[in-house]
Amino acid sequence: MVLLCERLGCKAPLRRIQTDSGITGRRALICGASSGLGLACAQALAAEGVQVTLVSRSEHKLQEAAKQIEASIGAAAKWIAADLSQAADRKTVAAACSDIDILVTNAGGHPSMPFAQLETSHWQAALEQNFLAAVELIQAVCALGPMFVGRSCWAKGLGVVGLSVGS
Repeated sequence: MVLLCERLGCKAPLRRIQTDSGITGRRALICGASSGLGLACAQALAAEGVQVTLVSRSEHKLQEAAKQIEASIGAAAKWIAADLSQAADRKTVAAACSDIDILVTNAGGHPSMPFAQLETSHWQAALEQNFLAAVELIQAVCALGPMFVGRSCWAKGLGVVGLSVGS
């Protein structure tokens, strides 16, 4: 919470509350992690001692996000440049799921434009990026089977979808 408040420019003096969330040392794969909600999730997880791997389309933005996490939290972040609307890139990211404990399936929504102007192709792209990517990544994690379950069934997943429709 402190990180989010700092990002929003809160001026009130902040006090960091020491808590043990039980996730220190876990590994997370965060989609859409180069900005917005995805980056905020990555920062919060890294602050809790989680080893984060960032996923987003822009290699440059991923490098900047990783630098930002390292500078503000002191933890190194791995990253994978991938477009989750593309089947080949989803397979690449799914291959990286072999050792994760936390999966955050966050990605962009449909284009920000008047609802009446959205066409089937816009919705199809949004389904590829948000729904199919999430399903395939969850399947990749579930495919780990007994090895994954043997880790005290700790695995957690979080799906985040941001929808905004212009006027």
